Amino acid sequence: MKDWSEFQHYKDRSPPWIRLHKRLLDNFRFHSLPDASRALAPMLWLLASENKDPSSGLIDLTDEEIAFRIRRTLEELQTALKPLLEKDFLELSHGDSASLASCKQLAVPETETEAGREAEAENEDDDMRASAKTPFERVYDYGCNLFPQLVTQATSVIHQWLDGGADIDLDIIPEIKRLHDKKIQPRGWGLFTQDIANSKLRRNTPLPKGELKNDRPATKHGNFAAQDYRAGTEGFIVA
Repeated sequence: MKDWSEFQHYKDRSPPWIRLHKRLLDNFRFHSLPDASRALAPMLWLLASENKDPSSGLIDLTDEEIAFRIRRTLEELQTALKPLLEKDFLELSHGDSASLASCKQLAVPETETEAGREAEAENEDDDMRASAKTPFERVYDYGCNLFPQLVTQATSVIHQWLDGGADIDLDIIPEIKRLHDKKIQPRGWGLFTQDIANSKLRRNTPLPKGELKNDRPATKHGNFAAQDYRAGTEGFIVA
């Protein structure tokens, strides 16, 4: 189990409450999880506290039993479990399990980022995880990397940007970077909305129509085309 005993100290099975450490507020990996996975994590902590050895951090239940206890469908449970596994918040107790459904025990999510041996493993997987990120995760991770205070802020506006047609690489990320370069510190994601909307508008606004050279108006010295010809032949004998 990953650090379970460091944050949960119980002598008896099924205590009336568990500890939810305040430092979870600043756990970047936890806040980068989908909403369903973040909601599932404390439910798993509660189930782990029921183990005959509460300090083990194990859930001796099948997926079907867990789904029943938290009042979710099996599909909803397994969908929410996958990001927790990918982000190393929990691990399967059977290393050779091919799928979640075949696993009889789950190790409970940790409440702190891990150092030491896991840091090296995470670095090796960074490129693979980055390529698998959703558009929302790309924006969220980039913004939180520049502005750590955004980790705990509401993210509904990010979905609005993406649903509204804003391009991540042409509109969203450049505007977030621009405000960072100007040393502006946003209190929430909404500060970027107007600049992203303006960027999208500029990008989608068509250019004004050009003017053909021969269509330019005539002057008392003739049309512009004739003037251009004379200017280009000055000093030469023209037949």
